[in-house]
Amino acid sequence: MSNKGFSLVELLVVVAIIGVLAGVGVVGYDRYVENTKRKVLEQMHNNIVRAVETEFTILSNQLGSAMRERDNAGNWIQRAADGTPTTAGITEATASKVGEYTTCYNFVWSLKKHFESNENGFENPWIKGKKAITIDTEGRANHKQGHIQMYCYLTNGGFGSGSGCAISSGAAAARVHTYFTDRGSQGTGPNPKEMVAYIGGGNFSTNWPQKKSDCGWADSSASTDPVYGAWKVTNSILSEADY
Repeated sequence: MSNKGFSLVELLVVVAIIGVLAGVGVVGYDRYVENTKRKVLEQMHNNIVRAVETEFTILSNQLGSAMRERDNAGNWIQRAADGTPTTAGITEATASKVGEYTTCYNFVWSLKKHFESNENGFENPWIKGKKAITIDTEGRANHKQGHIQMYCYLTNGGFGSGSGCAISSGAAAARVHTYFTDRGSQGTGPNPKEMVAYIGGGNFSTNWPQKKSDCGWADSSASTDPVYGAWKVTNSILSEADY
């Protein structure tokens, strides 16, 4: 019986083969994890877009929403018969449902809070502890992987324009901009760097007084309204999403 063992060269070859196989496995696993994160973010994007489209349809047809209205500070809002908002002492139970006087800006905030109350909290798939949804008007260059940017937008008015437009009017418009890479870059193909959805915007007039009138404003020359708030709101990426 031969007791001859493996030579050093043979052992080195075996170790090298194992190393190659392990490397292939790690690369394959990393790719799987990355693709899973992309799919999670894409699903978040699609869920938000469907919700915006559904609510816009519900409100423009006066069908009645089930979602309660909130502002950018997270306060619950109660509306008087004439639409005047109140936040002091208002709870979820006493808050008004998103409805006739809800502006685009309050709507996107209400939707953000609604989604983040879910079990997964709409957390950024790439950064644990950071939220995916950020309501801001910053440009593409400032956004990072995993951000879902929401903002109001009316043609020729810039990001944040039409924030004070009632979504029940049918003239309001919102954008949902999702980034799969830092800074994004619009493109097509199986793995786009970003996804953009534009919802609403029935009024594309460049006549601003007419736009405000279409959105329910009594004084179309004003920049703020006691019922609808500011016409244009701009703000930075939320700290809870930035990293």
